[in-house]
Parts: sequence; C-alpha cells; structure tokens
Amino acid sequence: MKKYSFAFLTAIIAITAGFTAMAGTWKNDAKGWWYDNGDGTYPTSSWHWIDGNNDGVAECYYFDSEGYLVTNTRIEHYNHDVDQNGAMLNDDGMVMTIHISPEDNVDTISGVYSFKSGESAGEILIPSERGMWAYVQKKDESTITVTRYGETIEYIRINEKTYDNMSGEGDIIIESDGTLTIMIASEESHYVKCS
Repeated sequence: MKKYSFAFLTAIIAITAGFTAMAGTWKNDAKGWWYDNGDGTYPTSSWHWIDGNNDGVAECYYFDSEGYLVTNTRIEHYNHDVDQNGAMLNDDGMVMTIHISPEDNVDTISGVYSFKSGESAGEILIPSERGMWAYVQKKDESTITVTRYGETIEYIRINEKTYDNMSGEGDIIIESDGTLTIMIASEESHYVKCS
C-alpha cells in the first residue's frame, strides 16, 4: 500500500508541477510589467487573457511591441480602455473577465466551417462560392483568425464564446455545438463545423 501511495503522490506532484511551469508568471523590471508565458516567450503587440491569481477568472491585458503591459490609457487601434492594472474595460468601465479552465487549452475551435444560413439587411443571404466556407484557426487562448472570401481577420476573445475584431466591424460567436455566427454590419451568417 505504501508503494502505491508513494507512486500515486509522485505522479500527482509531477502533473501539478507541469501545469505550474506552463502557467506563466508576471515579471517586473525597470521598464515595467511583462508576462513570461513559461516557455521562454512573452506576448507582444497583442491582447491576452491571463488568470494571474489562479482563481479561474481571467482578465484581458494588452502588451506593447516590446512585451510590456500597457496601463491606464486607451488602446486606440482597438478602441478599448485599460485600467491602472492594465485590465481591459467594457463600455461601462468595468473590468472584462472570462471564466477559464484547463479545457480552454484544448483546441476544439480550429477547422473548416460550412455556410448554413444568413441574412443581409433583412434579405436572405446567399454567399458566393468563396463565402460558402469559413476557415477558423485558434492562435492561443485569446485569439482566433477567420478566413472567408479570401480575407483573414484576427479576432480577440471578449467572453466565453464571443470574439471581436476590435475595430468595431464585427463579432464571431462560437457555440459549443460547433456552430459559428459571423456578424458584420447588417450581415449575419451561420456556419456549421465540418472538420
């Protein structure tokens, strides 16, 4: 029994240590705060959802071109404000958060999506052949790219299932059942995951 308990405890410690090493940590130097992803890399010129205190709730932070946290300003090209801690604020001035879990690291989003239905300014939408497919690629826990009509657009996660291209031109909603809704201006297109 002791051998079994020791082996089990050793396995649990090894697994837990692996998660800790991969989780990343906040670092501070003379220039400011930055986030070490835990694998020798750090975010630059991008938004990232980070659960810094491991409470299962992540806040979204913007990092400049050198990888430093941007605080207490408006990120102009994305039209979002960040507070004194660097967390993204919604239109009401509240910190935006999402609930995260280890399953968020599993990519169930990337793949090919086939057009199902749509509307444009109240009319039934029938896309051209190039619009019949949407190609989604999950870049990380915060970002996806969607290629449609030969154009690739990057979207950032703003809650559990919604992604925004941050220019205010459209949103993507990805449901757990594999349906994808693209909303741009007066167009709303629905896609179903094929692969």
